[in-house]
Amino acid sequence: MPEVTDTGQPNQAEIEFNEQFGEKKLGTCSMTYKMKGFSLAYKQYDGTGEITCRNGQKAAVKLSSKSIGFTIGYSVIEGEGHFTDVKYISEIFGDYISLGNHFGIKNSVDRQVLTRGEISLVLMGKGKGFDIGFTIGDLSIKPR
Repeated sequence: MPEVTDTGQPNQAEIEFNEQFGEKKLGTCSMTYKMKGFSLAYKQYDGTGEITCRNGQKAAVKLSSKSIGFTIGYSVIEGEGHFTDVKYISEIFGDYISLGNHFGIKNSVDRQVLTRGEISLVLMGKGKGFDIGFTIGDLSIKPR
């Protein structure tokens, strides 16, 4: 195996990243989560999650989602999410505006795109239950 030496110079991947996205942040973060809830024109789901950032920061979080739209059902969803433009994990906590859809007769699928200022979050989950709909609302992320 060839020996790798750190020259202190950015490699090609870092140069391309910086050209495309600007100065490199300390890292983006990801989240695994589990939520359960119901919907009938109004959708409310609550749960917990674990956030891990590339810079080593971690947090256990409480999640609460409330939204309205064309929606009906009940489900338990487990999934993962990915944050963009995060320097410090403390920037993640707060309320996000969400736009999402969900569908399931026995197995549910949930997709959401959320934003909070410069930070964006994409959630992708699967679970059990009966639900169908399209909603707009918010997701609150608080430390546990």
